[in-house]
Amino acid sequence: GPDDKVDLTGLLAQSGYTGSDPVGAGFIKLTDDGQGDAQIWSNLNSQWWLVSTLQHVQAASLHMSGAFITG
Repeated sequence: GPDDKVDLTGLLAQSGYTGSDPVGAGFIKLTDDGQGDAQIWSNLNSQWWLVSTLQHVQAASLHMSGAFITG
């Protein structure tokens, strides 16, 4: 729902990223899995890792604000 939030503060800290636009900087990406779910990916050590799958959420509906992803 609208109050759902994913906090990536710890993940980004581990990556050494301290900026305010991790998607634009290439540290985080949001994709659709083709089955109606959104996936959150993190780029650690030049390799993409699946952080989380959000069931029944469209990736296009998600917004990244600082270290938080909201729907």
